[in-house]
Amino acid sequence: MINSEARFEDTRFESFEVGLKSSQNSSVSIKKAVFGYNKTAFLATSGGFNFDNVEFAHNNEGMSVLADVSTLIGTIVMKNNILDITTETPLEIKKATVPDKESYEIIRSFRGSVKIDYVEPFKKSLSQLINASGNDLMTKIGDSLMSENFEDALKYIALLKELFPKRYEDIQAIDGYALFKTGMQKDARVLIEGSKAPYVKRLAGTLGLAEQSGAPTKVRFVRVKIPVFGNGEGIGKIAISKATKQSVKEHIKSVTGRLPRKKSYIVKDKIMSAADKYSAGAYAVTTKVSGAKFEGFYVVFLDTNLILADLQDLRIIGNKKREIKIGLASCGDGDIIRPELAKELNNLLFPLAELPAKGCGVTGYKEDIDINKPDVLVIVKEAASASKSRVSKNLKMINADMDVVIFDTKTGLQLFDASKGVVVYHMNESMGRKAAMRKAFESVKQNVLDKLVEIERKRAPKQAPQVASGNKKTASSSKAQPAKKAAKSKPDPNKGIVLSVAGVEPVFANMPNAFINRPFMTLIIENESTENISKSELTLDVPGYFPAPVSAELESIPASDRVRLQLFAEFTDNLKKISRTKRTDAVISIKYGKKETKIKYPIVIFDAHTTRWNNGEKIGLYIDEEDVGVKAIAEGLVAEVARMTDNAQLKKLYTGMATLDYLNGIGVKFQADAKRPFVSVYGSNTKVDTAKYPSELLASKSGDGDDILIAYGSILKATGVDMAFTVSDGKLVTLFDTSIPEELMKKLGFSKKQVVIYDENIWLPIDLTKLDAGSVTAWESGAKIASTIGEDTKLVVLSKALKKYQPARLFRQKSKVIPVSTFKAKYDELKTKFQK
Repeated sequence: MINSEARFEDTRFESFEVGLKSSQNSSVSIKKAVFGYNKTAFLATSGGFNFDNVEFAHNNEGMSVLADVSTLIGTIVMKNNILDITTETPLEIKKATVPDKESYEIIRSFRGSVKIDYVEPFKKSLSQLINASGNDLMTKIGDSLMSENFEDALKYIALLKELFPKRYEDIQAIDGYALFKTGMQKDARVLIEGSKAPYVKRLAGTLGLAEQSGAPTKVRFVRVKIPVFGNGEGIGKIAISKATKQSVKEHIKSVTGRLPRKKSYIVKDKIMSAADKYSAGAYAVTTKVSGAKFEGFYVVFLDTNLILADLQDLRIIGNKKREIKIGLASCGDGDIIRPELAKELNNLLFPLAELPAKGCGVTGYKEDIDINKPDVLVIVKEAASASKSRVSKNLKMINADMDVVIFDTKTGLQLFDASKGVVVYHMNESMGRKAAMRKAFESVKQNVLDKLVEIERKRAPKQAPQVASGNKKTASSSKAQPAKKAAKSKPDPNKGIVLSVAGVEPVFANMPNAFINRPFMTLIIENESTENISKSELTLDVPGYFPAPVSAELESIPASDRVRLQLFAEFTDNLKKISRTKRTDAVISIKYGKKETKIKYPIVIFDAHTTRWNNGEKIGLYIDEEDVGVKAIAEGLVAEVARMTDNAQLKKLYTGMATLDYLNGIGVKFQADAKRPFVSVYGSNTKVDTAKYPSELLASKSGDGDDILIAYGSILKATGVDMAFTVSDGKLVTLFDTSIPEELMKKLGFSKKQVVIYDENIWLPIDLTKLDAGSVTAWESGAKIASTIGEDTKLVVLSKALKKYQPARLFRQKSKVIPVSTFKAKYDELKTKFQK
């Protein structure tokens, strides 16, 4: 619109570069309209506009206002836009309905001065939502730091820096601390030295980035809540004292686990009553008062050696290191709780070996037990199912069952079993499963941890008595002598760095670049000495499979503390030469001073036919449209379809169906995998499956659902036709894109029961298990399965999968391809059926 006036009502603006542009003093009024799938939905450069009941959905950018424009905006709806509003002039909106996401995700989509009186479903104004979002982020940062989940902490801190730069200044040093704990120590030094926080010098000294005065300390984060009475005078001192006590209490719990009542009373009476003596300082990071409640988040510096010495003096503990090693594995349909439990066990300082899934019983882990030598094996079993909810159409009912079973590795006997089933209602099935599992775990977590501590105490060697019995005397006196406190000034020469693996990912030979951008191994580097260790160098190597060892320099490892380090890796093409799954060792070493600590850790490398179908887009690994046989078939199909029709709009339709008839003609048959059917392993984070590359399927003429799917998708890709698939109601349904617009459905004679509408095009659903019955039967059967697909069903689209996973192009077999023209009769029969 240029220098004009217009009104729109009940209008759709879809699939444009710019849906509607208003410029040169134009005036536009829009009511009951939808802007969808545009690059920029509405662009205003001058003039004015009036909006009411306008929806912006699936646009790259909703509203873009680039100048001083007069506006009157009533109710708008924002759905799944990358960016909702950008404006260079203040905008006032009465009501906006936005997706039910995290508040910080919502406010990120509004750029510029935007005022919204009421934001649904948050039931707040935008300014209130922004304030709440800042508080939410600070809460998430605090929770992550308290649980020592530094990766999540860094993620939320980055959001705070982007959205609330002034609030970030208060926690810049905390950002540096989280970076330090994840191994990025040079970046950490810059942030900590540039911070103005009052605890910066102490933090730098604790981390070994500067000289430390006094005894070595450890950082702990705590949150305190205190009721406010009167004018609240003196509440700051009360809060610091409470923060100190809370941090001492949590540190003792991390060392000892849950204590029996007698020892718990001793701790309370002898240690907690004088908690301040263990603190070298407690500082407020953020505080707020709401109503009659004070809430603060604090960083506390503890003399953990002194706490440890007092615990030993009181016979609360014998040694800092745990007496038993734990093997941890998962089985079942998911892998949500195993990492959560691993984190808890790491916090309790249990030596831990995380094992690849080998089933739900102890017998399958014999080889791993022989290698890692755990004393007990803990297996987490997860199962969850989703069904329609009677509570609300928008909710799903998630039934989750979780078992945590502990076995004695020497006898194979079960020592403990904790199980819990819960029901959760959630809008999103995937998020609902996670929420249900975590809720179940919270119910049994403490019982599991208590049982492991109990098992350890029963197996711990008895300490020698401190006083001689009978008439015999000790060298110094016949009276009992108090145990000496642990030395804090001199390091123990027999102690240094201990390396342990907190997690390692399995390696798949068809994904050599999988760990360039995501962690391959997570290490715990623990300094058991009583002095900071500086300038250490760590290396990780998988001999024969790394082009060069991965290395990392650590500026400092604090005394009696540990650093959690995530390592990325790059594998060579030697992976692709592996013909069968094998085990090898990762070699990890760290040099510090004149010392070196080295360990080996077993890793599994799966051959190039093997994958985990936790992500359906991994089909891209197996697609090979450049294979000689596949290219020949594709060229023949293009020629046959050109013979069948000269209507460009029908060519992809005929191509998808003729491909099925060709595969049927050469004798390709579906043969279910008795051990691991594709539909049973699809979506699993633990189960592995093997798949054939296209030329292998064309040579063998039989395969499981994924095998035929791969060959079918490769041929379609070579002809220029897109494919998609999903598993619905326990069955595989395949679809191909006809590129025929939805509005032509009735004109061409299709019914809604025969097709699937996706991305505004007609897609034909196919049942590949009916391939031997012909293309029309496979379509009819596919249409019945497709009827179970709901709006929230996620389709794996081949064109998108190939952008995420590059084809491996392996195992190409040379075989004579039967010409496509051999089966002209089948294609002609197909055409006749379509015409009818």
